[in-house]
Amino acid sequence: MEPTYHNFQFVILDKYTQTYNTGDVLAFKCPTLHATLVKRVVGVPGDTVYISDEILYVNGKISTVYPKDNFSYSGILSHPIVLGENEYILIGDNYTISKDSRYETVGVVSKTQIIGKVVLPQ
Repeated sequence: MEPTYHNFQFVILDKYTQTYNTGDVLAFKCPTLHATLVKRVVGVPGDTVYISDEILYVNGKISTVYPKDNFSYSGILSHPIVLGENEYILIGDNYTISKDSRYETVGVVSKTQIIGKVVLPQ
């Protein structure tokens, strides 16, 4: 995930933490892409997330994670998504080219897909 993380960069994961908050960076399995992805949490269970006029909104307010960024592609977030129990929306920091929750191939991430929370890059 660039610019924060780079392809093939080693990171340390906390696999024991089971609570994930907005802004955390997580590694998770994406079966449709046959890959492990590293993305940032923008929506947690109970949140309503959507992109309107290139702005990311969480619960009707501009996102605190990406407050000044313009999302030219909104994908499945073009309509509000209400996250259920154990569901997360994850977006890459290099969102102009990131395959993340905006795309149907990734979509809403279930807690069962999460491998761990990135705690330290190498």
